[in-house]
Amino acid sequence: MKNNSYHPHFAAAGSSSTRPASSSVAHASSSVAPIAAGAPTIAAQMATNVDISDSKLWPDFVTKAFIDIMVDEVTKENMPNGVFHNRIWTSMTTRLSCTTNRSFKIGQLKAKMHRLRNMYREFYSLLQNTGFGWNPETNTVTASEEVWRNYLKVHDKASQFQNKGCNHYKSLEIIFNKNNPIGILHHSST
Repeated sequence: MKNNSYHPHFAAAGSSSTRPASSSVAHASSSVAPIAAGAPTIAAQMATNVDISDSKLWPDFVTKAFIDIMVDEVTKENMPNGVFHNRIWTSMTTRLSCTTNRSFKIGQLKAKMHRLRNMYREFYSLLQNTGFGWNPETNTVTASEEVWRNYLKVHDKASQFQNKGCNHYKSLEIIFNKNNPIGILHHSST
């Protein structure tokens, strides 16, 4: 009978010795599939790498400029059904590149918008739960430790909002809240 269980040691090709798998992993190609137990660690590492690259390409002033550009396009009614058309993406990419003196591609803006939408949805969902409040002046979420503990058991991504709220929440609400009528976004000309 063949034993298909995981073995922590293996013989290297062309060698009769065995080494712990962990000593060879650093040298192995990325085509080696992670074991199930290591998958959360790898996922966390990948998330950290995304966060690091995101913070380098998207410091707060660049993120704020991008959000302001999107708000401007939304108020011009250039986001029908929650979607920017290619012409608007091209325009926003050019505007952001000029405003920040950095070079951007449309795909980078779309990916950032996706991450901002996910962050907004997570924060919005948090605020809909009993026991949570939000102070917009200090950008902090108010809740007891017990409420946080219970919520984080199910929504671990919300931990980013424990010490500070969602940056640019009001602007993101203009962009992503489907219940936000366009009419209230326009300023009166009087």
